[in-house]
Amino acid sequence: LLENGPFARYLRFLELDDLTAVPFQQEGYDTIRFGDEDRDIRFNAGYGPFRERLTDLFPNEKKGIGIFVDAVRKFYNNAPFLNEATDIRAEFAEEADYDTVSVFLHSIIRDPLLRAALSVASLLHGAPPGEVSFLQHARVLASRIDAPATFEGGGMALADAFARRLGDAGVRVITGNGVSRINSSSGGSVE
Repeated sequence: LLENGPFARYLRFLELDDLTAVPFQQEGYDTIRFGDEDRDIRFNAGYGPFRERLTDLFPNEKKGIGIFVDAVRKFYNNAPFLNEATDIRAEFAEEADYDTVSVFLHSIIRDPLLRAALSVASLLHGAPPGEVSFLQHARVLASRIDAPATFEGGGMALADAFARRLGDAGVRVITGNGVSRINSSSGGSVE
């Protein structure tokens, strides 16, 4: 949600730019609590502070943390939705060539607690670390590291803004009704 970030650009394009972004706390915006270990891991905003915080907590994992952060940043910056020079077909075709989050983390991080903390973004994309590529995981996690924020009014403010914009465009939104059939004309348009 940075002013010139990808999501802010999408919102401007969709004429939904009346939403106010509210940055999360820069130090410790996300806390992962391991009850069994009686230990919390807090993530800092920004690639440098994120790396420094984790290195302070896990000094023996400095090299692996560096590899992780650099890979997250690289995959995010090369994403086709951010970089129009990227060939989207080739990018998605290559996804199968990447290790899963679990395999990648096991190759660079020895500490199981740190691996678990770095896997927690799986909650954001809904796939377990053993089933999603590190490429996709990195793209989801990167914006949480780079510029964690929400909207004034939370997620409902975004949903309400979409509903207003659709109404302004003459779209009638119907909820609470089931669809039994969608008819299309011979030309392919929905009737």
